[in-house]
Amino acid sequence: MVVAVFVLSLFMVPLALADEAYGAPESFVAYHDRLSKEDSAIYEILANPYGDGTVPTGSTWAPSVSLPSGTTSDAVGSVAKLMVLEDPRFYWLWIAPVLNDDNTLTFAPVEKLNTDNPLKEMEDFVKDVKSELKQEYTIEDAARAIDAELRKGAKYADGENKPSAGTAFGAIVLGEADAFGFAAAFNYAIREMYNDAVKVLTVAGKLHDSEGYSQHAWNVIKSAGDDWYGVDIALNRTENTDAYVMKASNDKGNSEGYTFAASHQQDLPGYTGLMTVFDVPEPYMKEIKSPEPSTAIEKYGPHAFVITIITVLCIVMIVYSRRG
Repeated sequence: MVVAVFVLSLFMVPLALADEAYGAPESFVAYHDRLSKEDSAIYEILANPYGDGTVPTGSTWAPSVSLPSGTTSDAVGSVAKLMVLEDPRFYWLWIAPVLNDDNTLTFAPVEKLNTDNPLKEMEDFVKDVKSELKQEYTIEDAARAIDAELRKGAKYADGENKPSAGTAFGAIVLGEADAFGFAAAFNYAIREMYNDAVKVLTVAGKLHDSEGYSQHAWNVIKSAGDDWYGVDIALNRTENTDAYVMKASNDKGNSEGYTFAASHQQDLPGYTGLMTVFDVPEPYMKEIKSPEPSTAIEKYGPHAFVITIITVLCIVMIVYSRRG
């Protein structure tokens, strides 16, 4: 087995979301901080499967060290789902690991993954996006550039049962992704562009519209101004628009009568199977300004001005005729 040594801290950087924001408690730090003691033990082994700081790579991926006795396959799958939502660079978890009889885990790569250098092609994508931006770019500039490149390079895999479609690799390298793949790709790219300094999460839940709801994923990202915004690249792809980038809670949602917050309902427990309360930040509530009173011309049109002039002239004529 060929094992490459990775700096484990690269994969375990907590998402420090301590800054207060609309809908985000000050205590919120990262998804995995909400795990139970038992699930946290699973998390530690999934993040460091061999106990020595190395991760699966090469043509043969060895089984992990043993998990605690009593660990279930469902628990492993749930924690793995949460970890990939939090950090798409856990590439050995893109396909759910299999729990063996001896409590070790077997990992499998997604189709067409370069197992010797799993993230190389994704890193190249980020370099290409950065090269198209001006030197001093904002978070919104970066978000819109990533959105444009992902929509240009990947089609939407609607209803297709392909494990890779739900991964950042599917969106960036294979050119086919579902909502989870687009959201994971955005999460990965924006974090790489800012060396993990930007605060971003992938959110799993439901997308509501006038016909019902469907399982969906999107992102929330914190701007330089300390406000959280919503980003939904999958929705941009399916609706052929760039409207759903850096959205406030009360911005227009995906159909008439829905705001972004109303159309995007987070449900991490429903997606992961983890019965934990996750304090997911919501996009901020944009201030609604009272409209300025309309002028007569704005309210009644240009004819109002003509009518006013005629009325004034009539009055003047009446006054002069009486004087005569």
